[in-house]
Amino acid sequence: MQQLTLKVISLYRSLTHGTMSSSVEVLHLRPDYGIVGDSHMEERNVDITGEVVPNRHFTAVHPGELGRIAHALGVPFIDPAWIKANICFACLGTDHFTETLVAGTKLLDAQGRAVLEIKGVTDPCVTGGEYVATQFPHLTVAAQYFPRAAYMLRGVHGIALEEVTIRLADTFTVQLP
Repeated sequence: MQQLTLKVISLYRSLTHGTMSSSVEVLHLRPDYGIVGDSHMEERNVDITGEVVPNRHFTAVHPGELGRIAHALGVPFIDPAWIKANICFACLGTDHFTETLVAGTKLLDAQGRAVLEIKGVTDPCVTGGEYVATQFPHLTVAAQYFPRAAYMLRGVHGIALEEVTIRLADTFTVQLP
């Protein structure tokens, strides 16, 4: 497989629980915490094996996969903010972002340092479908269908391995396990 490069095309942070995320130009992540200023983050603990618990500092999506979900739901598009994603990456070289970035994948910054690690696939939920449905009140969108439509297309989640600031247009090299 060719080397994959991810380019940050949008960033999001949720300021309060129960609301959609807001678009931002910068995200700051800490390894013991997650996204600074995000309503979903809290201090993390390290278990006896050295694993960070919980292991979900961020979620990342791909616009092509969001388009496939939108098509399945019969809506024109899905904004990553509606499903509370934090990072939207453009990725040349694969049409299967969620399947490709398996657990253990590391994302290397421009200096070649591993700064993010993928921990798994993000499970789609009905709440995400409800947020999408509210954006298109003139369409009949079955929110309960979202988990099935988004299965293996909802992106991935992971942790910060070190303190990192992510900006729009930043690029990361994918290092598969």
